[in-house]
This record gives sequence, C-alpha cells and structure tokens, in this order.
Amino acid sequence: MLIEKIEILLEQVRKKTQAIRFILKQNQSLRDIIFTDDEEVRRKGAELKLNLSENSISITEWKIYEHSAVVTQLYATYENFVKKLISKWLEALPQLVTKYDLLDEVIRNNHKIGVCKLIPKLEDDRYKHLQLERIVRGLFYEINKNSKYELIPECFLISFQNNLRQSELQKLLSAVGLNDKDNFGWKWLENHQNIKDYIDNILSLGGSNQLKNELDQFIENRNASAHSLVQENESLGYDSLLNLCDFVDAICQALADLLIYHFLNKKININKAKKIGEITNYHSNIKVLTASVNRVTLSLEDTIFIVNPNSSYCKAAIIRELRNKNGESKQVLRIIKQQDISLQIEMINVLKYPKKNQAIYVLTAN
Repeated sequence: MLIEKIEILLEQVRKKTQAIRFILKQNQSLRDIIFTDDEEVRRKGAELKLNLSENSISITEWKIYEHSAVVTQLYATYENFVKKLISKWLEALPQLVTKYDLLDEVIRNNHKIGVCKLIPKLEDDRYKHLQLERIVRGLFYEINKNSKYELIPECFLISFQNNLRQSELQKLLSAVGLNDKDNFGWKWLENHQNIKDYIDNILSLGGSNQLKNELDQFIENRNASAHSLVQENESLGYDSLLNLCDFVDAICQALADLLIYHFLNKKININKAKKIGEITNYHSNIKVLTASVNRVTLSLEDTIFIVNPNSSYCKAAIIRELRNKNGESKQVLRIIKQQDISLQIEMINVLKYPKKNQAIYVLTAN
C-alpha cells in the first residue's frame, strides 16, 4: 500500500539525517580534543594520533568543509525525497482515479506538457530507460477509453529542474494535484506541528519565523557550497547544522502527511474510505485512544487514519488491541450503533500523538 511506501521513504530520510548528526557530533568531539588548551587532553589525543601537524587544516577550514558537506547532503536528501514522494503518488493515482479523463484538469494538462518535453529528450542518459510507448500511453487513453493508463513521473518532474524553493515546490505540488488555487498544500506545510515546532525553536535562537525564509536560506547555503568558495562568515556552526537536520526531517514528514491526506480523500471520493467517529481521549503512556464510533467492523491489525486538516494532521495507525464499551478484549468488533470503544494503536515514528476530537477514518472494501 502507498502508506508503507511512504514510510520507507521517510525512514531513508531519518537514516540520512541521523548519520549526519552522528558525524557532526564526532567531528565536534575531535575538534574539542585537537584544539584544546588542556595539555593533558592533548597528550592523550596525541597517543591516539589525534594531534596537529604542519599539514593540518585550521579549525576554520574544518568547519567550512563540514558546512559544505552537510548542507549539500541535506539538500540532496530533501530533493530526492520530494521527487520519490511525487513518483509514488503518480504511481498510485491510476488506482485512485481509474479513468484518465476524471483526473484533475491540472494533472492532465501538466501530463500533456511533460510528455511533449520528454519525448525529444529520450536519448539523454537520464531518460534512456523510458520507452516511447509507455510515455504516450496516458495520452492515448483519452482516445481509447478501455485502456489502462500510467503516469510516468518523469513526465511531470522534467518541468521542475530548479531548486525546490517555496515557489518551485508549490508549482510541483500543484502540477500533481497536491495543491490548489488557495495554496492548500503550502498552508498545510506551514501549519504542520513539526514545522511549527522547528520554527519556534530557531526563532528562539534568532532565526526566521517563516517556513519560506528558512527554506530559501537553506537553499542559498546549499548553492553557495556547491558553486562557490564558502567564506568563514558564511559557514553555519555546529548547532545550526544540527538544526538543519531537524528542518529536513520536519519538512519531509509534513509533505508525507500531506500526501497521505490526499490519498485518503481520493479513497473517500470513490467510496473506499469513510469516517467512523472521533477520538474522545488519548493516553500517550500506554498508546491507547478511546473513541466514539458507529457502523463499522474493526479487527486487530487493521489500519485507521487519524485526521484533522485544520492542524495539518493525518496519521496512519495500526490497531494492536480492541476493547468494546464494556472493556472486553476482542479480535473483531462489529459496531452497528454509536458506542465508545478503546484501541491500543501503533504509530511509527510519530512525534505528535492524537488529540481529542480528531476524526477517525478506515478504508473499506466497497
């Protein structure tokens, strides 16, 4: 299912940022040893061959190279995640919207434009793996209504080769139906709790209070590292680089939740998902929520979706334990009229837990 694929992408991001944090912390520890004024520490460092020599770099040079490596890798992690996330969405759309002519007009228009841009470039190394027949199949479906269509991600991504600043990211999200004329997609990111927590944190450290500014500055730092010599006053310090890891984690999580929200809405539109109730309480210490639900059959290992679009919250959770209104444990619980139940759930790598009044949805077989 799409949810599992998204989680795999997020885990790849987390492993990357965790590795960068580890390297940053090790580098800082080494600098503390090598450049200390404490003779005893320097002596022990020398025994481990952690000492300065005539060929050593200065602490300033070390920090500049560290800055350049980190911001370059973090931007690559962010951009790679966005493009893979978009690709997974486009791969899933034919199952969510089975008829090509029922796709959002903006998706169909951008698909046509992308096909026209891609065909002349099929000899380029990056596109040699694509076949002409696959690329035009979606367009052919407009004529032959009985054919299954496929949305090749490259047909969309080819139009977005610039750095993924706010404007470029908004356009990309719009092109694949994840944004609208009211900029719902961008507002979702701004309102996401992980982003708000990050902004609050860096604001206390003298940073910006806007996601746009943080993203633009991140990309400016990346471009300077990739295309010019970074000066001492331009390099970010240890704490700022650690904060950038948090930023990449936060924006990738927010984008993933946005896609899950659209996935769920598409399922609702084709009567393959429905709202079953709302949370009345959540006990974070035991990961149990109580909810008022109606007209649903729930089983252990089922996936539920906990949603509040006003706070940019959309999380999938797996049911690990079910209890009816009398507190009795059940493998399967059939509910035909409104009642309170309790669910022990598992939510993978979720920093913000469910809250009272958030809606609960399930996928259906219909």
